[in-house]
Amino acid sequence: MNLTRGAVHNPKAVERLFEIRHAFWLPVRGSSMEPGLRTGDHVLIDPAEKIPLFPKALGTVVLLVNPEKSVAVVHRIVGSNGAVYFERGDARNDVRPLKPEWIVGTVTHIKRNGRVRRLKKPVGWTLRSWLKRLGL
Repeated sequence: MNLTRGAVHNPKAVERLFEIRHAFWLPVRGSSMEPGLRTGDHVLIDPAEKIPLFPKALGTVVLLVNPEKSVAVVHRIVGSNGAVYFERGDARNDVRPLKPEWIVGTVTHIKRNGRVRRLKKPVGWTLRSWLKRLGL
């Protein structure tokens, strides 16, 4: 399955994503997460049960599916107001609301040019997460 232009636009494929209960590799296409994720990379998606609660989720890269639009994208969680998360691509400025039930899983590893590496949150995201916990 491909993330065509950063998104899956196939309703049956999107529906199937919610049924997968084990980690799976997914090819990436698009530029919304550059430079961290590029067209040609593959990402390892872990099922949604492993997603930390906010504020620890801040900075987590997730595969999210909007079933109303039959669209799936890989983006980063950048905020929350308690009821919903907010997401955006690293190379974009627009922030969009994200219902927690739209999250299929977290991106844990990236495969690029035959090499696999664990995806880590940038230090700034980890620091922001701790500051949120402390109410600062």
